[in-house]
Amino acid sequence: MPTVPAILGFGAIAIDDIVYVDQPLSAGKGKVLQSARAFGGNVATALAAVVRLGGTAGFAGWLGSAADDAVLRDL
Repeated sequence: MPTVPAILGFGAIAIDDIVYVDQPLSAGKGKVLQSARAFGGNVATALAAVVRLGGTAGFAGWLGSAADDAVLRDL
């Protein structure tokens, strides 16, 4: 039987694409050294903290059909 979450969050999940470059953008074009993707948002971060502390949590929100939304569905 599925577990019913003790806390249910409503909101939006943020996706941050972080790009590290070799020089300040004010200096002109630069070379990408590294990139990373991070997930967050106020609701998602709070729910993750609940789970880390031993609680159960769920999320309700809207997803579109974009590729980024497919990544979120798979989390």
